[in-house]
Amino acid sequence: MQLKTRVKVNQITNLSDARYFATFAEWVGFNLNPDDAHFLPVATARELIGWLYGPRIIGEFGSASADFINQTAVELGLDAIQTNLPLNHQHLHPQISTVIRQIMVTPQTTVAELQNVLQESAPYTAYFLLNFTQSGATWETLANQTKPQYLNSSLLQTLCTDYNILLHINFTPQNILPILHQTQPAGIALNSGQEIKTGLRSFDEVNALIDLLETEE
Repeated sequence: MQLKTRVKVNQITNLSDARYFATFAEWVGFNLNPDDAHFLPVATARELIGWLYGPRIIGEFGSASADFINQTAVELGLDAIQTNLPLNHQHLHPQISTVIRQIMVTPQTTVAELQNVLQESAPYTAYFLLNFTQSGATWETLANQTKPQYLNSSLLQTLCTDYNILLHINFTPQNILPILHQTQPAGIALNSGQEIKTGLRSFDEVNALIDLLETEE
């Protein structure tokens, strides 16, 4: 399946999710941060990874220490990680060749703060995942922002030009194509499917987005 942009899927937790998202995702992420409520045990992650072919596997570590990241990466054979910390290759095991730096963006995040992080981390970071969802910041918030010290949609477009940005924001069928058209990011991040009840998953929201992103053959 060819899409208009590259997609990273966050927090894969089961084989059904893994197989579904592997049909179109460039990257699939497994939450390996032991301090997170959605932490996936290493043994479970190893089993799921063994079934996947195609997408690149990303170990999502949040604010876990470099020592823990290195140990887990070696156990699972990971060469790509996502972290909230400013970790360069001097901190990481040599087999880790790709670092995605996740940055939590809030309505109070200033442009200067964000640019400082991007500039300092750029030499050793493959992609920056700008996560607006944790704080409740939305595309509408950015589009309506008038104070110059805070991030707005036009400044986000500039950042996407200057850096490899993956956007994680409140994508809907109504706004996803306009957002991509305006910002031209390196890719987007989506959350994995929601569980309706034990063993039954719903991918309706994701399907609605992917249908719009699919290119004509």
